[in-house]
Amino acid sequence: LSPNSGHWDTHSWWFHASEVGVVGTMSPAGAVSNSAIANGICASARRTWLLVSCCSIWHVNSFDIDSPNTPIGMIKERVSELASHLPGNVFSSRFGSEPETYCTPTLLSRYPGGWPKELDMGVYWLGRGDAMAKASNGEASTFYNPTRRTIIYFHGWTGSGDGWTRICKRLTSRCPAEVCREDAHPLLMEQWLDDGWNVGFFYWDQFADEDCTRDAEQKIWFDRDGHGFRWKSHDVGSGLTTIQVLKEKTNSLGDLCADHIGTVMGSFSGTQVRFIGHSIGAQLAVRCAALLHMRGHPAAPQRLTMLEPYFSKHHLWIFRCKELETANGLGDFTALATAEYVLRLWQKHNVVTEIYKSSAMTEHKMLGLINKKLDAMSILVKYEPNFCGSFGVGNFALKMLNEVDIMHLSCRHMAVFPMYFLSYGQPSPPVKPAMMVGESQPGSALRNCTTPSASCSDGQVQQWMQRQLAVEGRQRWVQIAGSDSLGSDDDTFQLRPDFNDEAELDPGGTANLLVMRAAKSNAELYDETHKLAWWRDVHSPVYRVAAVAALVAGLGFLAVAALGSCRPARHLGRNNISNRDSESDSPG
Repeated sequence: LSPNSGHWDTHSWWFHASEVGVVGTMSPAGAVSNSAIANGICASARRTWLLVSCCSIWHVNSFDIDSPNTPIGMIKERVSELASHLPGNVFSSRFGSEPETYCTPTLLSRYPGGWPKELDMGVYWLGRGDAMAKASNGEASTFYNPTRRTIIYFHGWTGSGDGWTRICKRLTSRCPAEVCREDAHPLLMEQWLDDGWNVGFFYWDQFADEDCTRDAEQKIWFDRDGHGFRWKSHDVGSGLTTIQVLKEKTNSLGDLCADHIGTVMGSFSGTQVRFIGHSIGAQLAVRCAALLHMRGHPAAPQRLTMLEPYFSKHHLWIFRCKELETANGLGDFTALATAEYVLRLWQKHNVVTEIYKSSAMTEHKMLGLINKKLDAMSILVKYEPNFCGSFGVGNFALKMLNEVDIMHLSCRHMAVFPMYFLSYGQPSPPVKPAMMVGESQPGSALRNCTTPSASCSDGQVQQWMQRQLAVEGRQRWVQIAGSDSLGSDDDTFQLRPDFNDEAELDPGGTANLLVMRAAKSNAELYDETHKLAWWRDVHSPVYRVAAVAALVAGLGFLAVAALGSCRPARHLGRNNISNRDSESDSPG
């Protein structure tokens, strides 16, 4: 610590740290220190080293500090391993047994219309066994019934590696290669389909296939340059990939999404709609939902699920950007706009929002914007997918390094996608310390949804949302067990603040009582969510009374106007008669 500035003297730290083996073979140091992300990681490593060295200061003479069996030695080994991945693209286009290309006749036949050469944006309805069919209109089809509950998933950025369009890659209902790296890729939607849900995937991959995440992200909100929206086209026959521009005039991809879903779900009459978005796709889900609610569409969702919602600020080299730019970013516009939409949807339409996080992408400021405003007005659940790989969880110092783990970033960022969908149909994970549910009513969030998951009803999620606002945005669930497996059957979470902590802060127990009463049914919430203002709802009694009153007033006005217009005509008629009589009496 510099005695003059009160800040870390990084040059001095590197010198002394190398002596005790914290940095070890982390070289070249210049390449790391010139990266903003590397600086953030190294700062975390410095803090870890300081804590460990302080805790171990009384034992430095009793063991070899460079030994891999010591905390310092383990940090040295892990940080050195991490350094071998910097700089470079942490989002590789291929993982494990993933093929070099997916462009086979069998796969291309799944997407009619000439994809990936031709633009193919919109909803595909899924069936059992990873079958699918493109949505064309609002009528019932093989995999879509307008009277059933419906979920629609929005994927994120597709520009990793050399881009997904070039290799004909699309997410499906199978566990993705980034997470399930073995030959087995389990199906994720079977339980949903068995329970009668419509399951849709909204594909916008050709628009999302940009070198830089930021360039794909801004299309969700506006056409920044006014030159139209770019999309990738790939001719499988020639192997040529080109950039095309959308000819259709539109304000944003959010508008295109609302137009499309408004059409393919035009006859929807079910009682539940849930939008689920991953990474920057979460922004598209929110904006699309807001536009559908503004239009009063029956398919506007009453529940938003945001999986690892990502908000960029600058071009970063880890996202294949050609160079690091810090002056031309979107700033915090997308983060604030998304938070504002979520707030308005809650205030005006009772739409609940839940957030599930699983990587440093959404938790470390050097990788993206941390949207604290959005976190505070949503349900927040944090997973620790250590099955992706980790620095270790048994040691406090190594656990701190997991918070900035970019070696397994792609897996950790994507892991929440299969984890969420596989949790449907499973009991809600328990929390520790356990909460007393004796006084809670059947169907309440406290009794049946101790940790929010895909299985929780919308009414139960709404109750946790109300508690989150009551505790001023401090509520969150953090995974403390079960992090070594993909399934949720061994998961355990810790609720913060728990019921005892909140009881001390609020002796009246107002916040805790919110999750103890019986939750509303999905049908009740759907009616609340889609309740229109009386002047827009033709079935509202107020609307009918106002309409009748307006009709009577209009008829009365017309009657008065008609009477008033007839009087001059009668006088005019008498004058004409008098004139004719005068003319007949006059001498010829």
